[in-house]
Amino acid sequence: MKTLFIFLFAVLFSGTATGQLLQRRPDFCGTPGALIPLPRNVSAVSYSEKGYSDFFVRDGASPVRLDMDEVIDQVCELPDHRIAVFGSSGAYGTNVSIIDTEKGALVDTFLVYDPVLSPDKRWLVYRKFFPRQTDLPASDEYLLYDLLKSPTQNRPSEPFSMDRLDTDVGTPIYPLGWKNEPGDNIGAPEDQRHSHISPFFWSPDSRAIVFADMLREDKPDLVLIAIDGKGATTASIYPYSPLGCKGEEATARSKQAQPLVEFGPRQGTDLPILLKVQSAGCTPITLQLRLDSFKPATRENRVVEKPTRKTIKGK
Repeated sequence: MKTLFIFLFAVLFSGTATGQLLQRRPDFCGTPGALIPLPRNVSAVSYSEKGYSDFFVRDGASPVRLDMDEVIDQVCELPDHRIAVFGSSGAYGTNVSIIDTEKGALVDTFLVYDPVLSPDKRWLVYRKFFPRQTDLPASDEYLLYDLLKSPTQNRPSEPFSMDRLDTDVGTPIYPLGWKNEPGDNIGAPEDQRHSHISPFFWSPDSRAIVFADMLREDKPDLVLIAIDGKGATTASIYPYSPLGCKGEEATARSKQAQPLVEFGPRQGTDLPILLKVQSAGCTPITLQLRLDSFKPATRENRVVEKPTRKTIKGK
């Protein structure tokens, strides 16, 4: 994959240093393997030894300050004079910051894992953040952020608290029955513990997301999230099993093998989907799927051990 280095010259402040903006994650913008042009209104960036980045989005304007531990992975242009800045936070996932470049203002900021923009730049899908080290086991919860809505509209309807501003962000889309409540992805019993085994794949028309999820470490499913014109989502699953694996070790590897998904052009209301799975010691799987290949996902009755504040924040 080609890497694009963009050198930006910034005004130097006391205690800061001019930095290099390395755009190394084009997959965040929904275009893996492509070179992403720098948004027009970003004029410079500088980094501080204190762990923040200053974005100069207009000549002569005050900088927009981001707390990103000095590493910026990608900048993606959005509609309406906005940009999405994805910053690496080390063991703390990816920091997403949305900036209005016309006003020179920070619109929203939150922590996630593996964010991917939709092709039409309206949606951002990701895994809910959880600390890498917790007192209780973590489970994956998949969320969707609507970039046409305000930060408040992208948060749960319950009253805000400062502890909820940067991690409980987005609408839950899978597993069904989860509500994006504080710490609801921590402390689930083993038979309710989900884990991702693929990146997110967007259909070219931004009306569907496909990814692979595993329940209980023995039940891989291909998950299809359909999005209608009003933004409502429907979850369906396609259970798939490894084929032609030789031995228990190969079978175990195949369950964790990362599937590849490709979309064909829509045919009326149908969407052809090609699933490819390959693992050492197993016969490769290539399946032609259609929307009627999937069955509706069932709701889960969540049972979690109520996490402490320390558990949610990590050690």
